[in-house]
Amino acid sequence: MNNKSKFQITSQLAVQAMLFEVTLSPTPGLVDRFDSGSHHDMDINTFIKSSLALAPFYLDYITIGYQFNGDPEQLFHELRQRGICAETAMFEATSGINTHKGANFTFALTLGALGLFYQTYPEKMNSVLKSTDTGLILEYIQKMTAQSMEEDLHKIRRKDRNKMTHGEKLFIDYGFKGIRGQSQMGYPIVKQILMPWLRHAKKLEMDTEETLLRGLVLLMSQVEDGNLIHRGGIEAWLKVKADSQAVIDGDLDRKSFYKWLETYNTKLINLHLSPGGSADLLALGIFLATLEGLF
Repeated sequence: MNNKSKFQITSQLAVQAMLFEVTLSPTPGLVDRFDSGSHHDMDINTFIKSSLALAPFYLDYITIGYQFNGDPEQLFHELRQRGICAETAMFEATSGINTHKGANFTFALTLGALGLFYQTYPEKMNSVLKSTDTGLILEYIQKMTAQSMEEDLHKIRRKDRNKMTHGEKLFIDYGFKGIRGQSQMGYPIVKQILMPWLRHAKKLEMDTEETLLRGLVLLMSQVEDGNLIHRGGIEAWLKVKADSQAVIDGDLDRKSFYKWLETYNTKLINLHLSPGGSADLLALGIFLATLEGLF
């Protein structure tokens, strides 16, 4: 398989991961096959339009990483510029609705880092990745973003509050770094919590849907989720974390777990809460798990 074909297939796997995430059901407060969750301005079709609009740019990200020659920080800036174009295409496809802004940022970094990884280790190009390979890719992201994310955060402190995004206000008010902080550290929640669970579930021979739904709840118990905080405040976010941890500790069987998901979905819809930050990280985990041959 030549490089172009490999990159085309790999970028499609990233889009597939986003589609797997949105079709996973039932997901508390999120858009899925059954309903729009707490989102009144979008549905699963909106997410499909968005995913397809981003697809060509995902191929660009991995190609940029593979062809790059220089400092990792500069690679980040090249990916960011292409990512801005991708974001514009997303908003055009969704009539201005933000479906995948966070996911686009994460996949730009991940695919760029993967391209750089393949450049460094060409022998890995046509083989299933090992957990150590995944770790290296996430370390590349850390090297790419560490300085730039710190500079971004410094700029936020000098920004007019009226021009800040919701995530930027959370950083000023509470020190929450959100997706910037995760990228700056190489997505530790994915590396240390989600991926070990996905590998363990593979050994248990758990079916893919249940594996991913339990992975979502695991993330909900851990993630500093700006979507939840924006919609419900700190107390609502902490309550979702606690509720999710209680389910994990309860070790529910499949039937009871699915019943809880349905009930909790109704609860979050009524509270207008959505764990969108966890959903974006789950999509990343799905992609990395696919590269590792877990699905």
